[in-house]
Amino acid sequence: LAVEGLSEARHSVQALRPEPLESRHLTDALYHFAEKMTGDSATQITVEIEGSPYALPVEIETNLLRIAQEAVTNALRHAQAQIIRLQLRFETAAVHLQITDDGQGFDPESQIMNTGFGLVGMQERSHHLGGQFTLSTSIGQGTKIIVTVLIPAVKSRTVS
Repeated sequence: LAVEGLSEARHSVQALRPEPLESRHLTDALYHFAEKMTGDSATQITVEIEGSPYALPVEIETNLLRIAQEAVTNALRHAQAQIIRLQLRFETAAVHLQITDDGQGFDPESQIMNTGFGLVGMQERSHHLGGQFTLSTSIGQGTKIIVTVLIPAVKSRTVS
């Protein structure tokens, strides 16, 4: 329990730091993260970008990245997923992050899920941004997480 507690505490502290975004935009950070996570794994992680990417406020980019990282970590650690898809869709007034895996899924009402910080943290990050968090899962059917964040007036510029 102590080792798990320390691991969770370290993970939480890491989640406070936006280093992965210091030298790149969210799209690049997602690609880099997926590449890093598949290095020692048989799991395939794909990143799909839809729409014309534009720079988001740092707080939104940081929280979306952290949500993606937590969802992928959960899929790898608990779901035995073989395929994980990260989709980021840019619209004029909103951005949508969808994480889908083909893992074993789970019962979201289960007490087991209430003992960790993963789902709660993702939900809290979404709500902190004024976003909508949707979880779709069932045992044997994989998991889909969708986070939608409305974007305040953004200057129209694309990310290269």
